[in-house]
Amino acid sequence: NSIRQDEITPGNRGDELSFYAGNEIDLSSSFTLSIGGRLTLYHQKGSATIYEYMENEPITLGSAVDSTVYSSGDNIVSYRGFEPRLSASYTIGTNQSVKVSYNRSKQYIHQLSNSTTPTPADLWQVSTPYIPPQQSDSYTLGYYRQFSDNDFESSVEIYYRDLQNLVDYRDFARLFMNPRLETAIMPAKGRSHGIETSIQKNSGKWTGQLSYSYSRTFARTENEYPETTINSGNWYPADFDQPHSLFLSAVRQLGDKSAFSFNFTWRSGRPITSLASGYVDTGTTVPLFSERNQSRIPDYIRLDVSFTIADNIWKNRTPDPDKRREDSVNITLYNVLGRANAFSVFYQRPDLAVLPGAFKLSVLGAVIPSITYNFRY
Repeated sequence: NSIRQDEITPGNRGDELSFYAGNEIDLSSSFTLSIGGRLTLYHQKGSATIYEYMENEPITLGSAVDSTVYSSGDNIVSYRGFEPRLSASYTIGTNQSVKVSYNRSKQYIHQLSNSTTPTPADLWQVSTPYIPPQQSDSYTLGYYRQFSDNDFESSVEIYYRDLQNLVDYRDFARLFMNPRLETAIMPAKGRSHGIETSIQKNSGKWTGQLSYSYSRTFARTENEYPETTINSGNWYPADFDQPHSLFLSAVRQLGDKSAFSFNFTWRSGRPITSLASGYVDTGTTVPLFSERNQSRIPDYIRLDVSFTIADNIWKNRTPDPDKRREDSVNITLYNVLGRANAFSVFYQRPDLAVLPGAFKLSVLGAVIPSITYNFRY
């Protein structure tokens, strides 16, 4: 098997160095202040070819006017950033506390996901002259409480994040085998807010946790070129916007080491850009898509159950208790409901069809049993 030379795209390399310092100060028996900061230094390294594009024009494959070739180890571009972190915690009595925090973080590597094809895959791209590092400023306020002699723990947190230099895709972007990804993506700004609640039971025959979160994340592109602007510059749901998320886990102790447990997960489907309509013009089918991320894939729902049988299975087979082996058998049923959760939705045109149809890709769509035997002498 041979690989065509024009199908080989070079890898990308970036070096990051970081320094962190912090301190926790007890201002009183109830009030604690934590301060810190992180300094990051980043360099994109060769080998690479960096293109220059026409001024006052959108970056496209055809707008390159020059290029610079960097050898292995050459410094291409540098970024630096300071990431302050501040949090304060105030204890109320013996079982309540309130915490407020702020932190800034920078990310110099970007995950590019192509989930609109039958075989979704991810690319990892370091920051370049055209792809600056992402930045997040997060603000959090939380209330925490223990009750019933610490048998239960509960928490409520609200947060807001300001996001800069998110990576989003142009319409009909080609990501794979594209040596100039700056022609397929563009920077965007974002904002995220939400509330997270949780209650946990720590003792008794039944233990477990119930958590629920409501969160929204929106993005917006801002530039002067209509062809590289999404939804006319208006806010739209980001690719990872999933408003509702519910998780329930419980464990029922059966004897000293045997137990029955289950986990239930439900979360909203992520946004997609759907096919809205289409028409035929002189024998050519022209599909019309909705605005970016105005539809969603189906909700994700999964139930897993597990049963562990232990409590010295071999007790009656070995008369000497000092030499008896410890063992257990675990039986698990993954996806008990047999739900074919959608990993992605893609469009293909069936034979003789005028418009493409939507197809759901499910990675695991059946009940998956497993059995594990553990033993120790």
